Amino acid sequence: MGSRLKTALLSLQEIAAGVVVMGTPKGIMFDASGAKIWVRFGRRAATALTASINFRIEISPDSSGNTWETVKELSTQLGSSVADQIVNGTVAIGATVITLADTTGFVAGDDIFIENTVPANSEWAKIKSISGGVSVTIEEALINAQTGSTVFDQAERYTAFSVDLKGLAVGNNSDSGSGRIRAVADGSGGGQAFACEVIMVEWS
Repeated sequence: MGSRLKTALLSLQEIAAGVVVMGTPKGIMFDASGAKIWVRFGRRAATALTASINFRIEISPDSSGNTWETVKELSTQLGSSVADQIVNGTVAIGATVITLADTTGFVAGDDIFIENTVPANSEWAKIKSISGGVSVTIEEALINAQTGSTVFDQAERYTAFSVDLKGLAVGNNSDSGSGRIRAVADGSGGGQAFACEVIMVEWS
């Protein structure tokens, strides 16, 4: 049976407007033909972006140095004014109904970002339905309790994609080192604060 390794290339984090964050490079552990990567983006302001936020997946053949090449780049939509509402009261772990003062601007099928006052407890969800202008029902149950959290519309969750890592694993290089991979969140032109998370799963 093969091995599987899940790694955060960018842990769930909040990023200020105009900032570029480069994730800590990760050594490639398995001589896999590929790895799957998930990228998630959340709004943290109700104002439209002035330019797209860009996410880059970069690989290096070396165990150190600055030889980085982009193998995948994703860009967010600019969007428009973003619907945002504070959660009414406390919504418990496992709930699928989120109560809001107003659901104007939220539409069934939208991806949303729920910004918790503790960033690590923030999460993404997809709206299944809207009820009476006072609540939204999401497809999957909350994994954290949400009290006083802000729900932002126009989040983006990209289709998982593969990256070819063949030949870059530990022990495959002549220097006995390993190739590396990292994620970069480039908010330099976006004009607004945002949140993101980038996860990789590689296997042997």
